[in-house]
Order: sequence, then structure tokens, then C-alpha cells
Amino acid sequence: MLPGFVLTGFFLCRKHHKPHQLLVVVIFSYIMVLSQATDGCPNYSVKKIKLFSDLSKGYLRVERNRVVASESEGQDLKENYLYKVTIDKHYMLLYHIDSGKFICWNKSYKKLVPRRNPTNITYCKFNNTVSIIEAYKKHKARVITRDNKGREVEIRFNRSGAFARPKLMEKCIRHLRLHEKVHCEVKEFLKWVLDPAQIQNGTKQMEAYIQLITRCAGPHLVMKPVACESTGQSDFCIRMKEIHTSHHKLSPEIQDLCKIKDVDKN
Repeated sequence: MLPGFVLTGFFLCRKHHKPHQLLVVVIFSYIMVLSQATDGCPNYSVKKIKLFSDLSKGYLRVERNRVVASESEGQDLKENYLYKVTIDKHYMLLYHIDSGKFICWNKSYKKLVPRRNPTNITYCKFNNTVSIIEAYKKHKARVITRDNKGREVEIRFNRSGAFARPKLMEKCIRHLRLHEKVHCEVKEFLKWVLDPAQIQNGTKQMEAYIQLITRCAGPHLVMKPVACESTGQSDFCIRMKEIHTSHHKLSPEIQDLCKIKDVDKN
């Protein structure tokens, strides 16, 4: 929906037969629409958000140096908040505000780990994408990464809010085979789950995948923006500058975002 003042300008230009002014109004309104994110908030480079796990009913956060999404005592606790840091509009970093750490993958992309100052952000890049399940595409999203082999890796948590590592998923699949009569080979199924982009809708693999994500390893994270009227870039960059002034190296992408220059030692 266009803002009221844009619509007003549109009708005034039509009334007074000023097509050149009408063109300006149309272009301006288009820019206004593009400047809004899908959640209705401006596309700030650093945005305060919360990521909620459908399965665990908890928020993504760093707790005791572990990345979890376990159910917490309240929705508005400070440890539930993240900064979504958008780099070149191609990917985002997730920075846990309370702990002051980035959420990243380990080198094998099998576990999430917190990093205070990753000088190489290769393992900390994420993208927000739609569900691979046809019925969920309009209202459920996944947070994914491409690993070193180009395979799609998704953030997923079990019911207790722990990151669903392959070993935990294998245990869960065996339980489903035994008690829920889910018919699939464990090793083959793990291969599908670890590269979910290859699963086709309407297949037995998809049916088994839905069984898994609704019981054992939910990949759907609801992004909840906070304080649309403000950006977290000032606070985030102050934190990064403090790290830099302590003679710690920052990644070039963060230095560029926060306009931090290296001091010439000569």
C-alpha cells in the first residue's frame, strides 16, 4: 500500500494536468516501496530482530557459549535479541547482542558455534529463504548457508532447543522408524536432510522429511523485527570499533560497513 501523501500527490498531479510531476510522484513512490523490507520495516544494514524456532518454541541465542533455541522464561528478555547485519544485500550475519558474539558454523558445517570476532566471515554467512515444503512456502522460512561443496545447509533445532546435529537426527530417525512406522533408510534419509534442496514435493522423501521436521529437527525460524523506527548500526559499529581499538583485526566486510580504517603503524 502506498503512503497517503503519495496518493494525494498522484491525484493533484492528475487534476492539474502535470504529467512530469506525476512521473516524479510515481518514481518516488516506487523508491518508497523498495525501501521497505518484507516485514514492513526499512532495509537498515543492521536491524534488531528475534528468531523464533517453531519446533522448540524458543529464540535463537548464545547461552553458556552454546548456540541454542530452547524455550526461555519470557519473550522480551535481553538474551533473545540479535542484530541482523546485512552485507551487500547478498547475505546476513547474525550477532547475538547480549553475549557480543556472532553465530557461525564450524568448519565442517555440522554445528553452530559462537565467535566473538571472526576475521573471516565465510562460516558466518546466512540467507533467509522460503520453506521447501509447498504448503509452507507463503508463511515459513529457513535460514540457510551454502557449504564448501555448494550444498544447502539449514539451521535446525530439536524439541529441546539444541542444534540438531547429524548424530541427533540419526537417533531421531531410528526412533521414528521404530515407533512412528516411518519407512526410510537411515543413511539415505540423512543424506536428504543434510541437503534438503534436493527433496521434491509429493515424494516419499518429502513425506519422511515432514515427519522429521515436525518431531525432531525443525528448520523453520520466524524472524520478528524489533523497533522498526530505529537501526542498531550505531551500537553494533561502536562494539566493532572497540574490538578494533584493542588491536584485534576485523573482517574487511565489517570494517567497510562501519567505516573503520586500519591505523598506519609507520
